[in-house]
Order: sequence, then structure tokens, then C-alpha cells
Amino acid sequence: MHAQIEYLDFQNGIGLRYLTQYNQALSVVNNQELCYTFQGPTQDGKHHIIAILPVNYPDLLAGPHDAPNGDPSVWDNAEKNLQYLQKTVQMLDEGQPSSFTPNLTKLDAMIRSIGIR
Repeated sequence: MHAQIEYLDFQNGIGLRYLTQYNQALSVVNNQELCYTFQGPTQDGKHHIIAILPVNYPDLLAGPHDAPNGDPSVWDNAEKNLQYLQKTVQMLDEGQPSSFTPNLTKLDAMIRSIGIR
């Protein structure tokens, strides 16, 4: 799952910023596990910057064991789970940067300020 995909320049290179959730098992997108992720190499190719930071969105489920719309059948039905995931990604993509906590614009500014000597 990835949402809010954007290229960001930092002082010595460029990389990709996105929201994701890292799981080894089936899990709904939720505020305990959603991450702001940035990855990008420096221009000289000697370093690779990776930042993984927790982020929240007001309309997401609180945790990984919550059931969307109170419907636990999402866990047992791959089609329902995929539909839920697609709707959630669309919701996150349409979200304003300021509606996330922390604000995505401020996290982007932090990434842009990174410099490697």
C-alpha cells in the first residue's frame, strides 16, 4: 500500500516520499502502523537516505485489530479486504497534508533540509 506519493529534493539528492504500512500479516491500514517514508540517494551515489516516521490521519481506524465499519468479515474475504484497501488509499491520497499528524508539509520540509557532507 502506498499513498501521497511525491518526489522530494534534498540538499544533496532526490528521493520518493510516500505513506505506507509495513506488515507481515493481513492488517487494515490504521493509525498505529501508518508511516511517512522517504528514500533517496545522494547525487554522488555514495549515500542513501531513508526516513520512516509514524503519522496519523483522522479518518483511519485506531489500530490493527479494528474492523472497518464494524465488519470483521473483511479479515476473511480477500475481495472485501482489497476493496477496503483501495478506498483507504484513495482517502489518503485525497487528504490535505495539514490533516495528517504530523503535517506532511512539515515532514517534507525536514527531509528537504537534509544535507550530507
